[in-house]
Amino acid sequence: MGKKGVSPLAVILTMRGKTQQEIADLLNVRRETVSNWMTGKTPARLTLEEWSKLANFLDMTLEQLPKSFAPQPINDSQNQNQN
Repeated sequence: MGKKGVSPLAVILTMRGKTQQEIADLLNVRRETVSNWMTGKTPARLTLEEWSKLANFLDMTLEQLPKSFAPQPINDSQNQNQN
């Protein structure tokens, strides 16, 4: 059975010790905009330059960034299969 999803960006921010406000400042958007991306309310519509800035800021490659920041379902069986 699936559980409520979590934003991949939220996971990355936690792992990197970064905040929504820092992402907002970097990309010249409001913090609420970043929040909307993370809740799935609106998709992130970034230019290639903005994606690159974000990847650099998070110490990631473009390929490592999630394609969507919206919450992704968490499936218990996925966690159990990895053990």
